[in-house]
Amino acid sequence: MFKPARWGAVFALWSTVAPLVDAHGYIKQWTVNGVTSPAQKVPLSSSAFRPSPNNTGFVGDLYATSKAITCGSYITPFNTTQAPGPPWFSDPDQAGGFTLNTPAGKQVQLVVSGNPGKGWPHPNGNLAAYLGMCGTGPTDCQNYDANLASWFKIKSELNGIPNTLIPAYDPVVDGNRYNITLPYQIPTGSYILRFEILAFDQASAAESDQVEIYPFCGQLYITSKTTASIQSLNYRTITFPSGYTGETFNATSSPGPPVIPDSAFSAVQTSSGSKFSKGAIAGVAAGGAVLLLLAILLFLKFGRRRNPRSGNSTPTLGDKPNPPAYGDYSAVNVVQPTPTTASSKTGYPPPAPIASPLSPTSNISDSVQHRSNEELWGDEERDHYPAPLPLSHDFNHQVHSSQTSPGGSIAQSNSPRPMSMVSDSVNSVQHRNG
Repeated sequence: MFKPARWGAVFALWSTVAPLVDAHGYIKQWTVNGVTSPAQKVPLSSSAFRPSPNNTGFVGDLYATSKAITCGSYITPFNTTQAPGPPWFSDPDQAGGFTLNTPAGKQVQLVVSGNPGKGWPHPNGNLAAYLGMCGTGPTDCQNYDANLASWFKIKSELNGIPNTLIPAYDPVVDGNRYNITLPYQIPTGSYILRFEILAFDQASAAESDQVEIYPFCGQLYITSKTTASIQSLNYRTITFPSGYTGETFNATSSPGPPVIPDSAFSAVQTSSGSKFSKGAIAGVAAGGAVLLLLAILLFLKFGRRRNPRSGNSTPTLGDKPNPPAYGDYSAVNVVQPTPTTASSKTGYPPPAPIASPLSPTSNISDSVQHRSNEELWGDEERDHYPAPLPLSHDFNHQVHSSQTSPGGSIAQSNSPRPMSMVSDSVNSVQHRNG
């Protein structure tokens, strides 16, 4: 069996004597938490990424259960149908020399390169991303067998190559940028990020027209406030190399487990620094809506009292009463002056006061004048509103008696007199002349 040092010599030899072939693709660089680092095709000691194949080739779907499916392998046959060969990049000695640190919930950006000046070369296919936990320590992935990890899917994009990857070609970096969002709801620990490209209709007949599978693996240390263990989260996982056993690879489906729930990717920052998932926020909002609806129903049922006699809403304490209906003067508090005796200077009584426009002057029945305050405002309001001042029974009689002098002559005054007084004076004159 070859030693790792011998594989390094093989890499160097291949780079000098192997003929150039049409490149497929590799990860040129990646940005994690604002820090950009080289990825593949650099010495392992200078990278947090595991290597790429000698010819940047693929793993055919006929060999989707070989060890190459986890993170790739050094030998990927070109223009022939043949199983991939070692070294397997999932092996501990193929791990990157360091690990990139990032908080949970951040984006990781990959730059996928291929043919110079063109970027990724294949036009059709799907994209997916997985995480596999190595351990809780910050360097646990740096000497780790990736075949031991339980992998859960954090992203899946059907037709991701034509829809997202190819349009994101950036000539500045000569590659295609692709973003992957890390979930919030994972515990702190070291993880391998496994990025996978499935390319369709690209293999030759000599390669048995296989679906081309490109796996890439980088190392992350993710810090999180989640205290639950990865097992208690109940994410559906698979293990490689057996994870794709029996899978059918096509453009309409993604092999492996479903993507973990959306709630794993969401959190809301509060003033205290704590975070809550979308599910928790939705639950609080729903509870608040129920309480608001209950308050409205209670107000409609008990918020206003009704007068059992009139059927009208009875004003509650603090409300302003409705004004009386037009023509209903029983509720109007009219202060009537007290008639006085005749003036000692003129011998005539003072003029009768002009009736208020709202005061009844004649022919108002006692039933209207003496309507009960209880009928208008209700039994409960007598303590809150003063009763209307009832009009005097004798007032109109007093007005009539003051319009003529004791001797039968018409009382004169410079003050304007009401129409009722003029009418009574005329009648008096006619009676005397007769």
